[in-house]
Amino acid sequence: DYKGFKNSQRAVVYYNRGNVYDAQRDFDKAIRDYEEAVKLNPKYSDAFGNMANTYRRSGNLRMALSNYDQAIVLNRKNFRNYFGRGLAYFFSGNFEKASADIRTVRRMIPKSPSARFENIWLFMSEARLGHEAKARENLKKFRESFHWGAADYWDYQVVRMFLGEHTPEECLELRESTGPLGKTTTRKLFYVGQYYLLNDETEKALEYFHRCLDECSPGTFE
Repeated sequence: DYKGFKNSQRAVVYYNRGNVYDAQRDFDKAIRDYEEAVKLNPKYSDAFGNMANTYRRSGNLRMALSNYDQAIVLNRKNFRNYFGRGLAYFFSGNFEKASADIRTVRRMIPKSPSARFENIWLFMSEARLGHEAKARENLKKFRESFHWGAADYWDYQVVRMFLGEHTPEECLELRESTGPLGKTTTRKLFYVGQYYLLNDETEKALEYFHRCLDECSPGTFE
């Protein structure tokens, strides 16, 4: 019974329950709760952002982009919404806007522990725009800035794969330690698929995307 709650307090209740539904991959229920949250508090940027994330994961990129836009209008300091919108643009095929949003993230948090991860997406976006040589050079400069202990991180290994320093198969076989984004061997399958897609090997790419769907846990970011 929420009769004694203010609208803003009720909005938080719906928002939190929406987060639980999203974690359970019950996207329809999550979206309904986020919608209730923003009805009660139309300035609830986090609810718009998480609703956008849920729409993106469910494949509704048009609604994802609309909600990311609203979240950013309400709070231009939350880098996660720019990154999420960048991914939605990427999967929509708008690589120019994807690149712009990911570059915004890098300017906002230049020393982020997830910088390798963001720079992988920046590379993929710019390579799809036909700037692969320049994108590869930028990625190489970024790789040279890694500290000595980064070699066992999965995202470092993916960077080296895109630079041609590992084959995709070698990348998958390399052992990992727990880095800033956790120990996530199966996540590399997605990036191996992107590697083959970038090299116009569609059938090979699909093979790894299907493996990723089969082997990755439900909460996997990609």
